[in-house]
Amino acid sequence: FLPNLQDKLFAKGASRTEVTFYTNILCLLDMTIGFTATGDLPAALAYALANSYALVLLVIYTFVAYIAITFHMSLVKEFGGITTVLVGNTRKAMTIVLSFIMFPKPTSVLYFFGTILVFGSLIGNAYMKEKDKHGDSNKPKHMVMGP
Repeated sequence: FLPNLQDKLFAKGASRTEVTFYTNILCLLDMTIGFTATGDLPAALAYALANSYALVLLVIYTFVAYIAITFHMSLVKEFGGITTVLVGNTRKAMTIVLSFIMFPKPTSVLYFFGTILVFGSLIGNAYMKEKDKHGDSNKPKHMVMGP
C-alpha cells in the first residue's frame, strides 16, 4: 500500500521530504488508532515517561529511522515502489537465510513456497507495470473498415 502511495505522490511532483511527511503522518494515525483500540497506548506512554533510558533509546531509534527512511525514499523516487519493496524483501530474506545458517533450526518446504509466492507476486507486479508503461505490442491494431 505505502510504496504505491509514495509512487503516486512522487508522480504528482511531491518532494522526498513531503512524501516522508505524509507517510509518517499516515503511519502515526494508524499506530495511534491501533494502540488505542488494543488499550496499549496509555501503558506505553506511562512507561516512556517513567524511564528516561527508554526516551534516550527512542531518540536514537528516531534518528536511525530517519536515515533509513531517507534512503528508502530515495529508492522509491529513483526506482519505484515495487523495486524498493523487492530490495527490502530481498534484504529481509537474506537476513532470514543468515539466521538459519548461524542458528540452525528445523525447516519446512513451506518456507520455499512462501518465498516463491512473495517474490513471484512482486516480480509479476513489476512485470505487469512495465508492460503497461511501455504498451503491449501484441495487442491487435484497430482496423479501419473501408467503403
